[in-house]
This record gives sequence, C-alpha cells and structure tokens, in this order.
Amino acid sequence: MHLAPLIRDLAVILGIAAITTYVFRKIRQPVVLGYLAAGLLIGPYTPPTPWVSDLPNIKIWADLGVIFVMLSLGLDFSFHKLARVGGTATITALGQVLLMLVLGYGAGHLLGWSTSDCFFLGGILAISSTTIIYKALGEQKLRSHQFAEQVFGILIVEDLVAVLLLVALSVITITQTLWDISLLIATLRLILVVGGWFLVGYFLIPTFLKRIGRSLDDEALTVWTTGLCLMMVAAATKLGYSEALGAFVIGSILSETQEARRIEPLMRPLRDLFAAVFFVSVGMLVDPRVLVSQPGTILFITAIVIIGKILGVTVCSILSGQPLRSSVRAGFSLAQIGEFSFIIAGLGTQLGVTSPLLYPIAVAVSGITTFTTPYLIRFSDPAAQWLESRLPEKWRAGLNRYSNWMRSGAQSGGQPGKKALSRFLLNGILVSAIFVLVARWGMDFIQGFTGEGWALPLGWAVALLLSAPFVWGMFFAYQLDPKRTQSGFGAFLAHLGTVLLVGSLSGAFFLSTVGSIGTLVAALALFLLSYRRLEGSYRWFEGRLLDNLKAGAEAEGHPPQLAPWDLHLVEVPVHPNSALAGQTLSQAQIRQKFGLNIVAVYRGDVLVPAPSATTPLFPMDRLLIIGTDAQIALFRSEAEHPRVGEEGGLQHDYSLERLFVDEGSPFAGKTIRESGIREQRNALIVGLENRAFRTTNPDPSRVLVAGDTLWVVTNLSSGGTK
Repeated sequence: MHLAPLIRDLAVILGIAAITTYVFRKIRQPVVLGYLAAGLLIGPYTPPTPWVSDLPNIKIWADLGVIFVMLSLGLDFSFHKLARVGGTATITALGQVLLMLVLGYGAGHLLGWSTSDCFFLGGILAISSTTIIYKALGEQKLRSHQFAEQVFGILIVEDLVAVLLLVALSVITITQTLWDISLLIATLRLILVVGGWFLVGYFLIPTFLKRIGRSLDDEALTVWTTGLCLMMVAAATKLGYSEALGAFVIGSILSETQEARRIEPLMRPLRDLFAAVFFVSVGMLVDPRVLVSQPGTILFITAIVIIGKILGVTVCSILSGQPLRSSVRAGFSLAQIGEFSFIIAGLGTQLGVTSPLLYPIAVAVSGITTFTTPYLIRFSDPAAQWLESRLPEKWRAGLNRYSNWMRSGAQSGGQPGKKALSRFLLNGILVSAIFVLVARWGMDFIQGFTGEGWALPLGWAVALLLSAPFVWGMFFAYQLDPKRTQSGFGAFLAHLGTVLLVGSLSGAFFLSTVGSIGTLVAALALFLLSYRRLEGSYRWFEGRLLDNLKAGAEAEGHPPQLAPWDLHLVEVPVHPNSALAGQTLSQAQIRQKFGLNIVAVYRGDVLVPAPSATTPLFPMDRLLIIGTDAQIALFRSEAEHPRVGEEGGLQHDYSLERLFVDEGSPFAGKTIRESGIREQRNALIVGLENRAFRTTNPDPSRVLVAGDTLWVVTNLSSGGTK
C-alpha cells in the first residue's frame, strides 16, 4: 500500500521533535531549541542520508506555522495594545532598523563583499523574528510582562517596514539609486491597504460575530476562524504582502470580538502543531558545512546582530520614553533574525545580484541567534538590574524624569485636534480604498453592462456614491467635536484636503483634465446640497465602529494603560483547583502576600469593579490586577496553577463495583437509606437487581433483602465498599 511522502516525513519530524523536546525539558532548556536540534538531526545536510524527502510540502507546513503563530499574536496583541505602544514602538523599530542597515552595509564592506551584497546584508540583519520571539516569551511565561507589549509592537512595525524594505532593495539594485518614486507609492499603498483592512474588518467582523457567535459551537467556530484567517492571508499575498501580515491583521480584528476568549484556546493546538514543524524546518536549513567553511564570517555577523540589536533597541527605546529596565529587556529579546531574513536573502538570489554564499550564511546566523534568543531573554532581567545598579544616581534620576516627561507629553494636550486629524486620515483611507477597488476590480464588471463608453463615468459615480459618507466625514472632521463648534484653520485644511484627495482619485476615471475638474465641481455642488442626509449615514457608521471597538476593549479586559512607573494591568484567570478558589479577598490576603491590587473581577459576562474584602473568588474568575512584573509573575504561580496533587481527572479515582447482600449481611432488612452506605463508605448505589427485577437509581426507601445485588460507584482512596 502506497504512503504519501508527506505523511512519512511528518511522522519523522514530529517523532524526532517529541523526543528532543522531552530531553530538552528534562535538562531545563527551552523547547524551541529541541525543535532546532531535531531539524539538525534530520536535515538534508546531515549524513549519511536525508530523513525527509518532501521538502516543498514541509515548507508549506512551516508557512502554516508562521500563519497560526501570527494569528495567535494578533489575538493576544489587539488594536488597543498596538495603539497604546504604537508611538514608542515606531520610534524604536525605525531607529534600530536604520542602525542595522548601516551596520550590515559596513560589515559587508569590511568583509570585501560587493555593494549589492552589502545592501542585502543590512536588510537581512534589520528584521527580527516574530515567530521565534513569540514562542520564546511564551515558554518563559513573559508575554504579559510590560516589556513584552513593547517587543510585540516593535515586531509589528518591523514587519511593515520589511515590506517597504523589499521594495527599496529592489529599487536600489535595479536603478542604482537610493530613492525612487516607487518607494513612496509603496508606502502609501501599504498604509492604504492595511488601514482599509483594519477599518472594514472592525466594522464588519465584530458585528457579524455578535449576531451568530453564540450559535456556533467550538467546531464551527474553529472552521470559521481558520477559513477567515486563510482568506485574509490569501488576500495579503495577492496584494504582494506577506502571509504573516494578513494573519496578524485578522487576529487583531478577532481579538476585538466577544468570541475572542473562545477562539484563542481553539487555535492553540493548531498553532503549536504547525509551529513545531516551522522550527524543525529552520533547523533543517542550517548547513553544518557552511558553519565549518565560514566560521569567522558567521560569528562576526552573529556578533553584529546580537550586540547591534541589543544596543540599538535599548537606546532607541529609551529615547522613545520607555524605562531603562523595559528598554534593556526589549533589546535582549530582539537580538536575532528569522523568517523575513530568508525572504530578503531569497530576493537577492532571485534578482541575481547577490553572492550564492549570502543565503546560507543568513540561514546559519538565523539558526545561531535562534539558539541564543531564549538565553538572552532569560538573562535580560539580571542584565537590566546590573546596569541600573552601576549607573550613577544622577543618570538614573535623569532617565526617570525624561521617561515621565515623554509619557506625560504623549498623554496630554491637543486631544481634540488629534481626534479630528485621526478622523480625517481614517476616512481618507476608506475613500481612497473604495476608489482604488472600483478602478482596479470593478471596471470590468461595469463594462460588461454598459460598454466602454459609459464605463468610466459610471464607475466614478459608483465610487463616489459608496464613499460619500466618508467624504462627508473628512470634510467636517474638525467640526464634529462638540467642543469645536467654530470652523478655523483646521476646518479649512480639512475642506481643502478633501477636495484635493477626491479630485486626484477622480482623475483615474476621466480622460481629460477639463472633464475631471468639471465633474468634480458638479459633484461638490451636489455634495453641499445633500450633506445633511450624508451626516446620518456617516454618524451611523462611526457609531457602529466605535461600539465594536468599545465592546472589544471590554471583552479583552484591558483598560487603557494609566498605571504609573513600572506598574501595569494584567488579566489572570483563577484555576479551578487553585488555592485562591473559594476564598474571599480578605482570606486570600493578595495585597499582603503579593503587593498588588485587584482592580476588577470578571465572572462570565458579569463585571465586579473595585471588589471589596468580602468578595469571593470563584473558579474560572478572571482577575484584573495591577502590579509590577515580578509581583504579577508570583501571583500567577498561585492563581493559574492547581495545588500539588490536585491536578488530573476524577474518573481514575472512582470505580463501579458489585456488592452482594446475603443472609449475614449487615444491610439485609434495612432500607437503602438506613444502610449508611453513602455516609460510611463514600459509595453511591446506582443500580439494584435480583431474580425478580432490575432497576437503576433505586428508591432510598426500598428494603434490601438477601439475594439482592447492588451496583455502587465507590472512591478508591476510601478503600472501596468492602
């Protein structure tokens, strides 16, 4: 009987991975290193013969690993968290990417490489691995720590920058110039596409799930979520973006729905399975012969990655206003390269502008830095403490003042203006997306009905009609706030910007400038006459979108970050067998033992804000706590884990036994209730039979006689019924 090579290969991969991860757990090493070791053992470069033959299909499974890891990251790292750390993450990511580009280019020149190799080496070193870091932080239970939010924000910005980096490297190598208009177009296109995904997704998907979510069982919800994720991945790749970006976007959108808490545990097995194949495949890519033939080059580049990223991320993070300890821990966490580096190296090979040796060197450096990542993360906190203890007191005080100043500046002043600008930009993204979609994909459909002559004007009319509410939102962006009733300079700019944007987008539908301007003037006049009707449509859309975002924030359980210093808010579930379950807050003495506070208790759909000392803690409660990373980690160890010896299934502690009643039995002549079997022997009579009849759950008043057979469920730990 024929067995598909993929099945045999998966049997080898998962079997070897199971053994290596068990060994690595036994010796207290990160599991991800066990996966990499498994890949090295069975890889195509390990003698005497490769264990895995169907490498293209294994690559597909590895891609699925990246997809499901990014989906899980999106579920964990929602839009609210991204918005909260967006400013500091952007500054840090752009700063460290620029630094690594310079260091990579300089390292290539020191090695005597060509100019193209130097540019691509900088790109390879610039982007850290989201998949590796997410797995490493999860293994060490650090995802809820304050610095981890910053790390994930930096990684998301880096993934967006990587898309532009691919365009930039192509432009540089083909045109031999550092700047081209295509890079600006690619940047605007990225903003337009990703912004449109978020806005449309946040409007449609939470509303849809709110209507049908409760009618979906776990199986249907798993299929629905997986299908939606893969459709978004397909759309992203169709538009020239990575599957990782599409998976993260849909995960972030789903995290704002009321079903997010059900989706996350359903996706976890898929993530773990495919991620295991991904990490094994990374180990399979490492060629030991390259390590032997180019040891100096590989170690030199590896040192640049580790040292450069630690220093670059730490310094840029401090400059963005983050505390010293969080900045240092973020720097140590991001000191590696991964899957995007393979894509950039592969682009150089595809264009034929890089040396054949660059790709295997990139893989080797990625493999080494993947090995070092868990240890660097583990070492980051002691390193941060050591650095803090060595800094002069004046420096520490100055850094704290600078961090507080940056945070207070980000949270104060200009809020109405920021809201109006955000409203203008978000509506502009939707208007642009609608016009581009109609121009690119709708014209063929329209031409099928009207012919070529009327297709362009009708397409323009359709685009304008669909985008009209959002044009209204742009036009009156600075007059929607009740505190800004008078139109000033900001309102004038909004009017002008709206006309210019709609005019430029309309140019794609008209062959002459005169026709375009004339039609635009007519449309503007019609808009001013009917803008009152459009106001209702826009306000309905904005209200629905804000309701979805608000509901997502409540479902997520993470209010805005208002905590001072290094305190932050985290949600912690209460394990059913935790020592805390069944106690009141005063009995648990959480503040006295852990030094933190319970802000709220989520019990199903019920919220208990500011719980009192008499509030009981029930199994499966979700506690919103505020504290430092160390306090939260200590509290998690008690809240999320069962007491020793109380984990496991109850079924193994009970058995079904048969008990005979004879003439000398102490039960003969007594009723079931009088026999005391339940109280004295911890047994429950579930059946009774004799020659005359047989019954289940017999009446407690039934008198037991000789010849009866009792079926009882008994607790083995109590010694049974004998």
